[in-house]
Amino acid sequence: MNEHDLRIDRHLERPRIARLLEDALRCPVVSVCAGAGYGKTRAVYSFLRHHPAITTWVQLSERDNISSRFWENFTHAVSLHNESFARRLTQAGFPRTDADYEQYLQIPEEAISPADRHVIVFDDFHLLRDAGVLRFIARSVHAAFPNISTILVSRAEPEIPLVNLLSKGLVVCITEDELRFTPGETAQFLKQSGLGVSPRGLADICADTQGWAFAVDLIARSLKKTPQRESYARAAMKINIFRLLESEVFLVVSENLRRFLIRLSLIEHLAAELLRELADDPALLEEMTRINAYVRHDANIDAYLIHPLFLEYLQGHQEMLTTAEKHDTWLKAARWCEHNDYKIDALSYYGKAGAYAPLMQLIYNLSAPPPAATAQYALEILDSAPPDALEAIAIYPLMRLRLLLALCRFDEAIAFAERHLARYEALQASPFNNRVLTGCHVGLGYARLMTAHATDNYDFVHHFRQADAYYSRAPYPVEGPTVSHNLGAWILEVGTERPGAAEEFIAALSRTVPHMAHITGGGTSGLDDLARGELSFCRNELKAAEKFVTQALRAARENRQYDIRNRALVYLLRLGLAQGDYARIEAAARELEALLDEPDYPNRHLTHDIAMAWHYLLLGQPQLIADWLKTDFEQDTLAFQLADLGNRVKARYYFLTRRYQELLAFFAGWTMPHRLLLARIDLKAQEAVCHYRLKERASALESLRQAYEMARSNAIVMPFIQHGKDMRTLTTAALRHGSGPIPSHWLECVNRQSATYAKRQSIAIASYKKAHHLDDEPALSARESDILADLYHGLSRSEISVSRNLSINTIKLIVNTLYAKLGADNLIDAVRIAAEKKLIAPDQATKPHAFPRKREGMRW
Repeated sequence: MNEHDLRIDRHLERPRIARLLEDALRCPVVSVCAGAGYGKTRAVYSFLRHHPAITTWVQLSERDNISSRFWENFTHAVSLHNESFARRLTQAGFPRTDADYEQYLQIPEEAISPADRHVIVFDDFHLLRDAGVLRFIARSVHAAFPNISTILVSRAEPEIPLVNLLSKGLVVCITEDELRFTPGETAQFLKQSGLGVSPRGLADICADTQGWAFAVDLIARSLKKTPQRESYARAAMKINIFRLLESEVFLVVSENLRRFLIRLSLIEHLAAELLRELADDPALLEEMTRINAYVRHDANIDAYLIHPLFLEYLQGHQEMLTTAEKHDTWLKAARWCEHNDYKIDALSYYGKAGAYAPLMQLIYNLSAPPPAATAQYALEILDSAPPDALEAIAIYPLMRLRLLLALCRFDEAIAFAERHLARYEALQASPFNNRVLTGCHVGLGYARLMTAHATDNYDFVHHFRQADAYYSRAPYPVEGPTVSHNLGAWILEVGTERPGAAEEFIAALSRTVPHMAHITGGGTSGLDDLARGELSFCRNELKAAEKFVTQALRAARENRQYDIRNRALVYLLRLGLAQGDYARIEAAARELEALLDEPDYPNRHLTHDIAMAWHYLLLGQPQLIADWLKTDFEQDTLAFQLADLGNRVKARYYFLTRRYQELLAFFAGWTMPHRLLLARIDLKAQEAVCHYRLKERASALESLRQAYEMARSNAIVMPFIQHGKDMRTLTTAALRHGSGPIPSHWLECVNRQSATYAKRQSIAIASYKKAHHLDDEPALSARESDILADLYHGLSRSEISVSRNLSINTIKLIVNTLYAKLGADNLIDAVRIAAEKKLIAPDQATKPHAFPRKREGMRW
């Protein structure tokens, strides 16, 4: 084959396929499913190249079964067209839960203009097996944004549920039958290739290839070499396909390009920028463009794509490369991936290249704490590495401990740290050994801190002190995400009811903070004062709480401790409410908004949503919290994780929107808060008022008794007081019917303080409404008004769900929101109040069925 032949663009523009795709994109989901070599990718790419929609092309690989890597791949593809949208996605992280997904849905609503038409392509979808990634894509396509269509290019039926969308005619499936070359297209392709074939020969080719695009192309190439043969048996064609590839391509190109192509088969990222670095001679890329039937440049993503069958052929020749060539390829790919935020791939390539020093630095630079999937993957790479190579890196022990702690493998982390301490403490002192010992003591200190609730042992301070001592002998700059201390739902990691345990924990924190601040340049600053503030607040010692929280906030501001600053501001919100001081509440809320401008605060969007949810819930505005915090609870979370903080807010939201049964069901199965004393008290107090709202007096009094028993030894009262009029009513009932094991003086004290809290909360709420020009009439959204009208007309929730094309859970959520806005306890009450407030049209209110009729088999 001469140079001219190799330069021919062998792609045939097929108007039939273009029309098919044009019609298909009227639906939100398009499935293009066919085996290898049917031209799926080329057909979609060729069509979208001329389509006016903004295209986001996500090239999938086996490694995308790691959710963290998939998210890096997805966000990178998005960034090519919308950098701000991609940054929001990166900050939000891969949606693992219902709440995460609800938060994710808000991002395209805010970041994508409804006037723009978008197409998202997931190519090689058949490679995905991870349940989490498949669930994300399934839920994304079901979201059905009106201006976004998704194309799934796959060799097998997509393993996501599309039945519901198919039944509604919202999915178009394009299969091998549509993609096969027709006789006319085959003839046109042969003519475009400069081949004249007789009608009999064309019929044989069509019969042998069955329209398989790759076979048609290979036959055309073979005919150009041996024109006397006009057809090949398809089975023989597939058996000899690699032989044809070798003769048509591999042996035709230069030796340098052959080796270069095999090197490319080692990696999955083929960005043009990376290939320019890998190619020692720029002429290699120019030569590679001549085989564009097998390797083509996609200008849309500025990357090269290798046909899967050719890639498989190249992978079979990797033994031709030297070890040095392989390591050089992997190392350059790793650096490119790290620079472009493909962290999972960078971890993999560093590991394959045996470059353990940059691998360790990459683990250090991961977000704190790293996602569990990322931590597990990194740990597997370390487990497969030569131990001697890892031990030569000073931060290896600390990084391994960090990964183990992220996976909550505390016993393993402690055993690993203790082994390394014993080993290195026996060696002669050196800067290297001192750094290893610093890391071991820091890791062990955090392991002890994170398990203090279970051990009732606060010796973590010893390890942080020792870490500081070793660090002082050989100091080095500490930077990156580990410098800012991350918090969960509670500051006091105390599990026991033993009197004085909280004070012991705080004292240990106070001795720890100076050491960690010295090592990390300010890390944990303010943490001890925040713990003091939390304890004082829970004891209703508001002046002391304000003093300590303000001190914590000041230290956190000065030392870039964003999570500590966030939690301190939340406590200032709650203190402002408890004191009826609306100005203080708004000042804290303004500073929380300012935290969104801190680029070094990776969790700022999540923590901002949670903090502002506290703000709105305290002020009686549950409808204003972020949508993802209105979803189902997260199960099996750890109290030091962010998800548990979200659960605390969700519990408040469920209560304010009168979802008592769901809340009680969650409490019954929520095991993780039982690790912390304050969490247990908080849960039981909420449980008590839920039971009382449901008129389950005996259960309410029993939950109140259990909460009191846990709280009394440490004088914890705010978890009771903060329920305001509900706790006042419950304690009144307890006094009236006999207090039992709960002392009357305690009930009377909580009763008075709850009444005072309720009055101050009312003052703050009135100030908020005045400041925001809200009247006392509930403001209903258009959807809420529609559903209220449906309820008025006697429709059941399931009937509304069908008629409005909304899920039954959404209907339930809206109905509960209506109850909260109207101050109603049931459906009849809601309709009556709506009529009184003229939220239902006057002519409706006079109709005989002004209240819903009772339906057979239904309970209203």
